[in-house]
Amino acid sequence: MIRPASCGRHGNVKEQLRALLRTGSLEDAAAKKRLQDLVEHAAQPEMTRLWRTVCRWWKKIEVLVITGAAMVQRPKHGS
Repeated sequence: MIRPASCGRHGNVKEQLRALLRTGSLEDAAAKKRLQDLVEHAAQPEMTRLWRTVCRWWKKIEVLVITGAAMVQRPKHGS
């Protein structure tokens, strides 16, 4: 089965996002620029939405990159 070129682009964008989330330092977070480049190259609405989400969450992503731990909001007891 032949895959459309956009499938490969989606895979590249998603793999780059995974790499960004696995990185261990903000210097390695240059992966964010690479992700932006892949999103622009893909020129797909789904990828643009993904990029906007990454941008909205960037401060929390930075915390994840620096600490290696996600900021989890836990529900209050009794609610």
